[in-house]
Amino acid sequence: MLGADPAGNVKGIALKAASAFAAFTLAFASMAIICGPYASIADIGDWERVSSGGFGQGGGAAAAAPLAEYKGKVFCAAAAESGALVFRFDDPGWSQVNDPGFGNPDNTGITSMASFGGFLYAGTMNMDGCEVWRYDGASWSKVVGSGAGAGAPGPGFDKAGNIAVLSMETFEGRLYMGTGNLRYSILPFSVWSDGAEIWSTDGSGWAKEASAGFGDARNAAVTLLRSLGGSLYAGTARIDITSAIVGSDFQVTVEGAGCELRRKAEGGWEAAVVPGFGRPSNAAVTAASSFGGDLFLGTANGGGMVRFNYDLSTGQIVIKEVQWHSDGCCVYRFDGVQAVEVVSGGFGSTSNAAVTAAATVAASDAPHGEVMAMALGRVEGAWGAEVEAMAPVKAYNGEHWYRGAEDGFGNAGNSAVVAMLAFGDSVYAGTANAAEGCEVWRGSPPPRPVPLITSVEPGKAGIGSRLTIRGWDFGDEQEG
Repeated sequence: MLGADPAGNVKGIALKAASAFAAFTLAFASMAIICGPYASIADIGDWERVSSGGFGQGGGAAAAAPLAEYKGKVFCAAAAESGALVFRFDDPGWSQVNDPGFGNPDNTGITSMASFGGFLYAGTMNMDGCEVWRYDGASWSKVVGSGAGAGAPGPGFDKAGNIAVLSMETFEGRLYMGTGNLRYSILPFSVWSDGAEIWSTDGSGWAKEASAGFGDARNAAVTLLRSLGGSLYAGTARIDITSAIVGSDFQVTVEGAGCELRRKAEGGWEAAVVPGFGRPSNAAVTAASSFGGDLFLGTANGGGMVRFNYDLSTGQIVIKEVQWHSDGCCVYRFDGVQAVEVVSGGFGSTSNAAVTAAATVAASDAPHGEVMAMALGRVEGAWGAEVEAMAPVKAYNGEHWYRGAEDGFGNAGNSAVVAMLAFGDSVYAGTANAAEGCEVWRGSPPPRPVPLITSVEPGKAGIGSRLTIRGWDFGDEQEG
């Protein structure tokens, strides 16, 4: 049972535990997986590293996300313990353009950025309520989080539990923002969601566009906002949450409940597809990129459990156990009318639990003149030393799916690719790297599959003998 500790810190323990859970759940929604090593096998694509070591912060800046373009420059945020950072790429170097956390260390992460109306907007993750800041090229000003009387909504858009701005998109002269909503009680320990919200601005005033998870509180987050064919779409993380105290530990379970894709319409947001695209285990719409005039949507699939406690002697959250299960991420091609499943089962491995980022660039040598890069979140093994989390990148040229980059871009510490941005003729990709610090890579996947032979059996054979050649990315199946 949980009782009062000698220092009377029950409330602090519960608050920290709830905060840890919230971070875990939002990581689930966005699938920014950060854990152990992997082994790479080949150099693939045309990529160069343009930032390493967490922008000089080392492991204190563990994730390079999100990425955005503003006034012809690439900007990248980095989550940091002392407060989230924003950097401008001045090629070949980077310049920090904000104070950590915009002066508030509780702004631990920046979860979305977008250019609008001559400004760069940045939405934060903050357990006391998300904030929105905007940059004019010289200085930042707070536009959400100032409170009543300041001409802008207060923390969390004046709503308890809106702890992050997870998505942004410009549509018909307004900038739309989607939130992640999580709440908790201290005693008894419980965590739940009141449902995500969508807000919009024209640069001066604000309007609430959706609330309470579109009437279903299981829509705990609007993880994606994208426009297509004159319509605005919102993708959600739709999850079931249970929480309990097990002995002296806190335990939280999150299960996918069939993510939603909603379309803005007169009078509300209508369902654009069936929940989960027909698969209830699809928990969240986590990435999107346009290709061939359609929108390719990637999902996070499955659910998991985390059990943790608070170490009074160190003040640290101690994770005791993590379990995860997935049927593998899926990809859907959506033309505004129907969504067609083009990938299921995690590209052949259920360990590929989520699509974490996607971007498309022109490629003159590709069959259809463009190529899409799509990053996957992979988890293998049991929690602990045996866990392997890799950072695979797939490519699509309109005919084939194949490897778009070496896993982790050749760095064993890059456990995930958490952001992608198409800018000019390149894809910029930000990684998660808890040990060395995040990295940013620039380049493009190959326009066609790059075959890799891993084995030939038998090793010796005479003329006319049949050989078995194993490997990846051979293109069309062939007999011979």
